[in-house]
Amino acid sequence: RRNDGICTLAFAPMADARNSIRLAVSGWDECVAVYDVTSGVLTFEFKREHVIRALAFSYDGQRLVAGGDDKTVALLDVASSEFRHRLGCDDDVWAVDFSPDGHSLAVGVRSGKVALYNVTTTGVERRDDLRFRRDKAVRTVAFSPDSKLLAIGSEDYKVAVYAVSN
Repeated sequence: RRNDGICTLAFAPMADARNSIRLAVSGWDECVAVYDVTSGVLTFEFKREHVIRALAFSYDGQRLVAGGDDKTVALLDVASSEFRHRLGCDDDVWAVDFSPDGHSLAVGVRSGKVALYNVTTTGVERRDDLRFRRDKAVRTVAFSPDSKLLAIGSEDYKVAVYAVSN
């Protein structure tokens, strides 16, 4: 139970080594909490300076990405609960998703842009993303199971699907 409204949430796609199922939850209080759903225990939480509107776990469950109204995306190592990378964005972040192959991160912002990042074990690097542009705010992004397509849903009442190259 939270003391404020829920803004977004995300399940880790697989159980961890202890067979725990993790759920990340953000609210209007600018706090993100990660729970072990199996036991109901709060695993860890972190506070940001602004509301977090987008959360996603990597497909191996080892990383959590959080984006919000501070125009940044933070990548967190779940095992250590430490931030590994912080990425500046063009506008407030409203959508994030990791590709199933673990190599890409898509970030959608309020202005309608979608940025793609290469994700490696050592860092994160922005790719050329000029073709991923919508007319209005991007509300959701999702990779296909084979990581070759990216779907973008926006406030222009359209869904666009693009081929993604690695």
